[in-house]
Amino acid sequence: MENDYDAFMPGDRLKIDGKETGPLAGKTFAAKDVFDIAGHPTSNGQPLWPQTHPLPVKHAAAVDLLLGAGASLDGKTVCDEMCYSLAGDNAHYGAP
Repeated sequence: MENDYDAFMPGDRLKIDGKETGPLAGKTFAAKDVFDIAGHPTSNGQPLWPQTHPLPVKHAAAVDLLLGAGASLDGKTVCDEMCYSLAGDNAHYGAP
């Protein structure tokens, strides 16, 4: 996936391959930064959040379902700070 609109979280892009077979095999998805990915910080749009919360030890159920159906994760996307805005604005990461 391209990042023409700065929709992805800054830094290295998180990528996880899905199952080789399944109804979504060969498809990709991006997870909003409110969904846990095992071993990777979830910030909920707030850069200080990961400093006060442990790394997730398992994927969010929705992420597990998509990976199990064959889709591959191609990054985490920016969200409103703590998901409190309808406008999509985030003072830390901008608005995609």
